[in-house]
Amino acid sequence: MTLLNPSYLWGLCALAIPIAIHLWSRKKVRTIKVGSTQFITETKSKQSNSIHLNEWWLLFLRCLIISTLVVILAEPQITKKVQNQEIAYVFEPSLLSSTEGASLFDQIPLEGRRLLTKGFPEWKVDEEIEVTEEVPNYWQLAQELDQISADSVVVFVHAFAKALKGKRPSVSSNIQWVVIAPEKEVDTPIAARKVGDEIEILTLQSNDNALSFDRTLVNQNEVDFASTKDSVRLEMNTTSVQVPYNEQKTITIALVYDEKYVDQKLYLEACFKAIQAYTKKPIVLEINEYTKEVPLANSDRLVWLSDLPVSQSERPTLLLKRDDLASKLIETGTNSNQSIITQKLTPEIIQKRQFVAQLLDWLSMDTHLHRTIESLDQRVVSQEEIATMYKAKADKQPKIAVADMSDVLWILLVILLIGERILAKIRKQ
Repeated sequence: MTLLNPSYLWGLCALAIPIAIHLWSRKKVRTIKVGSTQFITETKSKQSNSIHLNEWWLLFLRCLIISTLVVILAEPQITKKVQNQEIAYVFEPSLLSSTEGASLFDQIPLEGRRLLTKGFPEWKVDEEIEVTEEVPNYWQLAQELDQISADSVVVFVHAFAKALKGKRPSVSSNIQWVVIAPEKEVDTPIAARKVGDEIEILTLQSNDNALSFDRTLVNQNEVDFASTKDSVRLEMNTTSVQVPYNEQKTITIALVYDEKYVDQKLYLEACFKAIQAYTKKPIVLEINEYTKEVPLANSDRLVWLSDLPVSQSERPTLLLKRDDLASKLIETGTNSNQSIITQKLTPEIIQKRQFVAQLLDWLSMDTHLHRTIESLDQRVVSQEEIATMYKAKADKQPKIAVADMSDVLWILLVILLIGERILAKIRKQ
């Protein structure tokens, strides 16, 4: 048994209080002078011993009550070592929706089957398993696999490329990854937009090896718009498909510069024109040399190329501020609406460090479309690409199971209090 707050054991010094009270009460004896003992009857020895014994039991109960209360405050817990199982099997939930994954699950031993989600819940024999298509973050969960008391862990996953986020971790668990490629292939329209007098339909095609897009132009008169004008209805393989429709919204960007950053202004102007040509999005670039009278209120975004401070604004703002330790050319600034260009731009830096792609992310165009693409992406990685690095811990502590004893001790305390009151009443009689 262990105590979470052993410092409370100093409370056992309070045991001196009932002991002192009992010793003091025994001294309270009055001497009465009598002329003769002729009419005084002798007390039965059995009754006298009973009274003497009751006092000692009362003292013991009171000391036990104080001791129990002190131990409760110290928060006792029973701990014991847990025997590690040899192998734990962890399944990605979406595997059970595939034929191969479901058949493989049935072949695994009943003991030690777990779910690749937060907390790694264990699957019981008679438990109904909820199948979900949500893709977990493989590497983040791999760092938490130490929670499982097993000598080795076998993890069955689809190994979706979109689920590998962050740096490859080093873990102390011996993990064996088993990749089961998804059987699902996606070929579905995901967006529609107006291009001139026609409607452009964007179709996503994805399997375990590739992700591609197909653009199809349809005459506007041949498209059935929803009453709310936020989607169009298409007929595909004898089925009707609703496709989100978005009007082209013009993005206005105010670019303010001073004479020190004329070259940076030219590079950024070329980058925005390249984005407009690639995305076919209407972008209006308002270029102004810095003066106190520059109108900035009507722009959606602001690019500030000056050493002078810029006023705080709720719109996204892009500043030029050199930071040689930054890992990207565009980093988040002091607040969520502010971003920073961390190096002066040159044609070589723009090309090698993919500045245009980062600038496109800063513009945040079609954010909802990006989420749709990520959810439908079926590309997978190999077992070697998903594997984590193993790093053994020399000081790894044995797993222990913990049981709180407070509830039992509270019940015992109530019983002792009742017993003490009953015994005290008998003593008074």
